Amino acid sequence: MKVKLRCSVCGKKIKGPYIEDVNHKIYCSEVCFESQMPKCTVCGRPVSIGYTDEKTGENFCSEACWNAHLPKCVVCGKPVRKGYKNEETGEPFCSDACWNEYLPRCAVCGKPVEKCIYIEGVNKYFCSEECLKTQLLK
Repeated sequence: MKVKLRCSVCGKKIKGPYIEDVNHKIYCSEVCFESQMPKCTVCGRPVSIGYTDEKTGENFCSEACWNAHLPKCVVCGKPVRKGYKNEETGEPFCSDACWNEYLPRCAVCGKPVEKCIYIEGVNKYFCSEECLKTQLLK
């Protein structure tokens, strides 16, 4: 007795070549096989091997689609894989250079000011007590 194969998706009888997946499901064509694959979140193409966002479970077919979904650096616009976030606004930065470019500058020495002294009314940032004193002595 000969076993008759049927496509797992469309139910069509399979007489010739077929595709079998790792779960031993049988498909009559690439179309039926691909219809069961996860789809790329960005472009909608089937994803056989690609990238998955572990936090959201979203699938991506290529590095280009993966990059398209990542947040963009506020300064340069590049995708942010790892980097910094402004704690107050949540804005992402891709590198030390972009983070430092975003920071306010000391009114005296011009260095980026991460932990700053801000004097209301003066509306200036200072990187240190020393720079603040220099400004106040003017």
